[in-house]
Amino acid sequence: MGFWLAESCAHAGNRAGSNFSPGISNIFAATGDAMTQTFGDFLDTQGDLHDCEVRNMWWDIGSSAMEISLVDANANFLGLPEYIGPMPGRICFNGVQSIDFQMSHAEPKLSIYEANFYLDGEYSVTEFRFSPSGKIVIRCRSIHFHKVNVDGV
Repeated sequence: MGFWLAESCAHAGNRAGSNFSPGISNIFAATGDAMTQTFGDFLDTQGDLHDCEVRNMWWDIGSSAMEISLVDANANFLGLPEYIGPMPGRICFNGVQSIDFQMSHAEPKLSIYEANFYLDGEYSVTEFRFSPSGKIVIRCRSIHFHKVNVDGV
């Protein structure tokens, strides 16, 4: 169980029609230690991903994997001196044990209002609350964040 920054989602290349690129880079300097930061720490440094627009979500039931693509993981800082530019990325959840998705009506744009992370026994649990409404709670064994190029690959 854990969070790490890696170069690829283990399941992403298996998607039909995937534009996944193996050239994804980490957002942090490589240290050789895959567990240098917890996902909770990542959320703290990214302002709980507030105002991050969700590009898409993908769930592969057979491989127990889910992916959420973000337009800009730095969106919380837009307009502030701390904003260092866009950082599109993918949050990959592996070993997914359960997903609770609540959405009362579809909107043309979905943004994260806040993200929370906690441990529950062997599992990592992440809850995303969306703006204007809705939430998703993902219970899984591991979480990876991958920075991608501005064009989404």
